Amino acid sequence: MIELIGVLAVIAVLAAVLVPTVIRRIDRSAWTKETTDLNSIADSYMQYILRNKTIPGTNTWASSVANQMSLPVSAITTNSRRYARAFLVDPSLSIGGAGLPYTQTTNGAVKPVSARVMIVSSLGRALPISTGIPSAADFTNIGTPRTAPCPPRHRSAVGAEAAKTCASRSLTLSRCFTNSSSSTTTQ
Repeated sequence: MIELIGVLAVIAVLAAVLVPTVIRRIDRSAWTKETTDLNSIADSYMQYILRNKTIPGTNTWASSVANQMSLPVSAITTNSRRYARAFLVDPSLSIGGAGLPYTQTTNGAVKPVSARVMIVSSLGRALPISTGIPSAADFTNIGTPRTAPCPPRHRSAVGAEAAKTCASRSLTLSRCFTNSSSSTTTQ
């Protein structure tokens, strides 16, 4: 009996040492997959814009990307852990005085102002923000650069991988427009 208790104690200690490492590896793998998925979604969004000369708004972005990728809309709006992704539009966005959705005419477009959108996803818990147009402060705080980590309020508090439980992909849409004064693409 004492030997059995000793063996169980050794197994418990080994499990206590190995389980956190396995969980971190699984979380890291999920984060890498989600980052790759967000990049694919962003690339498809850009391809849709370039192909159709239309920028979908917050109500139609998911179906537009889903059609472009030949996936169901649910694969675009939720991640592998079944948390909703958020599609955020810069509140300062203006294209010829209008917001999204936007369709480019044959005359081209004036240079857009703050033509930025962001797709945000969390693997640790549901995001505290949903698809739409957030306040300017919230949009800036989430992290505009592609590689910026999510702010602390969007992070999971689990282990050393907390900073990697939230992923985002930021897009600048200004390169999708042809200038109204010439047929070149604006940067």
